Amino acid sequence: MSQNPIPSTIAPLVRRHAEDAAFYWSQHDGSAHSPRLRLASLERFSHLLTAHLEGLDVAGRAAWDPAAGALKRWSKPAEAFVAAHVAFSRDGDDLRVALWQLVEARPAQLLRGAISALAWLPRSRAAALITALTVAGTGPVRQVTALRALALMNLDARSLLAQPIEAFVRAPDPHVRAAAWRLAATLPAEDFLQLMPARALDDGCAAVRAEAAIACGRHRAARPREAPADLPARTLLQAVIAQAATCDGATGWDRMQAQRRLLRWLHWLAVLLPTGHEAIPALLGSLPARAGLSFIASHGDPAWLPVVTEAMADADTARHAGWVWHTLTGIDIEAAGLALQETPDEGAPVAVTEARLDADQGLPLPDPVAVLGATPVTLAHGTRYLLGQPISTAHALAVCEHGAQAQRAIALRHLSLALPRLALTPRGPVPAQRKVLLHLQALADGGVAA
Repeated sequence: MSQNPIPSTIAPLVRRHAEDAAFYWSQHDGSAHSPRLRLASLERFSHLLTAHLEGLDVAGRAAWDPAAGALKRWSKPAEAFVAAHVAFSRDGDDLRVALWQLVEARPAQLLRGAISALAWLPRSRAAALITALTVAGTGPVRQVTALRALALMNLDARSLLAQPIEAFVRAPDPHVRAAAWRLAATLPAEDFLQLMPARALDDGCAAVRAEAAIACGRHRAARPREAPADLPARTLLQAVIAQAATCDGATGWDRMQAQRRLLRWLHWLAVLLPTGHEAIPALLGSLPARAGLSFIASHGDPAWLPVVTEAMADADTARHAGWVWHTLTGIDIEAAGLALQETPDEGAPVAVTEARLDADQGLPLPDPVAVLGATPVTLAHGTRYLLGQPISTAHALAVCEHGAQAQRAIALRHLSLALPRLALTPRGPVPAQRKVLLHLQALADGGVAA
């Protein structure tokens, strides 16, 4: 009697690993703007995602078909992350050739997943791939993937790139140039200045100008001597205003992509614009209300609290405004008894709006009258605050350890101004985040990052 051989892999289990890895990556990647999720909860996502990736690693090449099949079917960043992880983790070029055919066909939708997969790999394997992806002639999608992943990884860029970084900041493709400036922000100051970044502030592509402005702002340098000190911030301001107009005219996936770019630039602008800057009133007037509130939270100046309290009277912005008020003042609206008591009407239709999304995340509905009648908030105008305290290295590190993801993102941007060479992202694997935070704490204890 013949016996059927025991299969080396169980196809439904491998497929489940691929599906669950995509799910947990989506949760992880989408967490950066969460007003509730904290590092401990994100760490659980990291562990679960890592466990499913390890299951795919054990499956070996058998993991490719379900991963690639899901990518072809859904064409989303999460599936691109999983397929890229499988391809990047295997020796040989055939899977990577197949992966790039899929990613290069739809880079706007899939590139973020491939970038993240490369940044999640063990450092030695990622380093070898980055070198291979940055040789001359590899094509803009692969070069962008390598450059942006490297910007997230705290590795020595100049030793890993197959070409000098000057080749990328002056590349013909604007996507490559923009990605190169993201990476350039993490270079030592003397290397950064040699790139002549001020020239990039006049680039013909808005994305390149914006990323170069962020890099210059992080280094607090690289402007012509005769130019105003706020040249990088003004350059970024112009890009933000133009991008807000692009968002207004976009729909579907294009709108989501445009909004993601807008929020990235807007949050950096909030950090780089000095408090009391003359352009802020006009900027807030030109932005959608929710984007303006997000700017105020990142900017940290309590001078704009009246705008926040006024937004509490609008159903579409009330919950978000309450969170911004908490983020600035440190006063939890719910704990302080400043929230309205809600009784859900089970028979009423539920509209899928941005306000409803806030409610789904558990944000309380503030009582504007109670907030205005509460003990006056005595925060000094012109000083940046986060959770009721002036932003300092020590306070930012504490928020990074205990704050919600959206508050951690604000703290990390301020820390990056003190130490621009460190790659800081609230979306990264939690073990890598903790390693960076421990390093920052050691520097702060030694007085380096004060």
